[in-house]
Amino acid sequence: MSALVEQMDLSPGRYKQAGARLGEFVGRFKLNGRLISGSPSTPVLELEMLSAGVMGKSRLWQTLDDLREVLAVDRAALVSVQTRAERHLADIGRAHQQIRADAFMVDTGVACLSLSLGHVIRLGSAAG
Repeated sequence: MSALVEQMDLSPGRYKQAGARLGEFVGRFKLNGRLISGSPSTPVLELEMLSAGVMGKSRLWQTLDDLREVLAVDRAALVSVQTRAERHLADIGRAHQQIRADAFMVDTGVACLSLSLGHVIRLGSAAG
């Protein structure tokens, strides 16, 4: 990817990277009713956000591939990053499938959604 950025004479957005890191840091201070540990739904949400980002990146590679002749971008590099994005999406999908069952089930077998400030919504019986 860095080769593509260099080839297109772009520079990484240092302000955007710093803003993203700051947002992640500040986001850790949210009130979720848990002082030390995170909410069980946090990993699910993080994987969903990661999936959205990778999917957006994949669409960018597709668009650049459509415009490769105009932009004079190497197709092999685009195919490489597109393939990697597809592999990442598959990996994220598998991780999401594994983690979501753990995140929304409690010992009683009732599916719950844990919300901020410790509120819980019962979604129904897992057996029924």
